[in-house]
Amino acid sequence: MKKYLYFIFFVTLWSCSADKVNVKSEDNSFYSVDLRIIEKTKGTVMSLGDLMESYEIIRLENRDEALIKTYPFGIFASDNYILLNPDAISPIKLFTRKGQYVADIGGIGQGPG
Repeated sequence: MKKYLYFIFFVTLWSCSADKVNVKSEDNSFYSVDLRIIEKTKGTVMSLGDLMESYEIIRLENRDEALIKTYPFGIFASDNYILLNPDAISPIKLFTRKGQYVADIGGIGQGPG
């Protein structure tokens, strides 16, 4: 019984970790950097070439149903799509790689009962 308690304690301790700064896709072609961290380097001169080989700016469509209320909780990209997760309770927004809004994934409901 004592072994199980130690095991549960270490698994619980191991599962507590800090948030990751970068989010990247499986093929390592997409990185998302939290701009609040970059803000700490004010006064430092740095070019984009020091940080990356290439970048792509994608203007997302701004129809009413495509807008989000908060800073994205998560940004995920594939070869064809971009997913924006606004927060824990809002539906995920799906865009094409050209920035066209496709649909919401998930939704908010009243729950059971």
